[in-house]
Amino acid sequence: MQTIIDSTSTMDLSAISDGLSMPSLIEAFAQAKYKRSRSERTRTTYRDTMQSFRAFVAGIGGDLDSDPKIITAFAADWAMISGDKGEPSAATFSQRLAIVSSFYAFCIRRGYLPTYTSNPISAIDRAPVQSYRAATYLPTETVQSALQGINRSTQKGMRDYVLLCLGLETGRRVTEIANLTIGDLLMTGDRMVVQWQRTKGGKRAEDELEPTLAHNMRSYCHAAHGPAWRSQSQLPLWISFQPGTKRRFGRDGITAICLQYFGTGKVHTLRHTTAKTMEDQGASLTQIQHKLGHESVATTARYLTQVKKAQNPYASQLANVWGFTEIEAPSLSQ
Repeated sequence: MQTIIDSTSTMDLSAISDGLSMPSLIEAFAQAKYKRSRSERTRTTYRDTMQSFRAFVAGIGGDLDSDPKIITAFAADWAMISGDKGEPSAATFSQRLAIVSSFYAFCIRRGYLPTYTSNPISAIDRAPVQSYRAATYLPTETVQSALQGINRSTQKGMRDYVLLCLGLETGRRVTEIANLTIGDLLMTGDRMVVQWQRTKGGKRAEDELEPTLAHNMRSYCHAAHGPAWRSQSQLPLWISFQPGTKRRFGRDGITAICLQYFGTGKVHTLRHTTAKTMEDQGASLTQIQHKLGHESVATTARYLTQVKKAQNPYASQLANVWGFTEIEAPSLSQ
């Protein structure tokens, strides 16, 4: 594969209608995505993806404003390029094409590519992706045992306990949890509301915390940031307690504590657990939808169906019909 072209390249680039160079147009596209999501990770992903595709097209003597038929013909080949882990998954293939499609939609909408009247990616078939295929949840006993085993007498243990409780109670995504600041905690007396500034799709949301969790959150903030913590609104909520530092404790750290206490590095499992446990407690599909922030009830229904896929409500009956019996494990001396 060709080397990715850096946005500061001085190559002879085709002009865009308003004078933007192609690297500048890619940057404008990435910036537009950032403004919507307020996620630096999103900006980087969209920028890097378009630079990668541009480098691929350059390898056949073209650019992103070449004949649309060329873009259509080669986009799928680029999206199937293998990485260190082999052939990309269906989800990765579709995500790559979705980003390129979004780029052309952005350019057409703003008139940056006058010769383009339709999106060249719309004619490409996407790989079928099984929704929420990896969705699993944590059994109640696993959650209870893990939380009870956390040493809350230390700052680190207090942070881990409060963070995991917050993830379980609110069902929020790892990026949303990791980006919280002190200023996102709104308090009136004993009441505490978390303002989520960067949810999926750039939307804002709120969650009022259960009183015990609200109390524990205040205790953690006092221990981590001192008695004047409420006045330090710009500070990250989660911090590392490594000696000599108080840096932000981000996605990687949250992944690590999920692995440590729950045996999985997939933080999204907490979100699945929230949905499944709410259903078990009698919550309606609409209530679960609102808690997870899904656009439609249909999405929530698919989500829960996949989470519960491993369950078989007739397993015990089948075992009885077939006469399953317990066997004794052999002793170590045998």
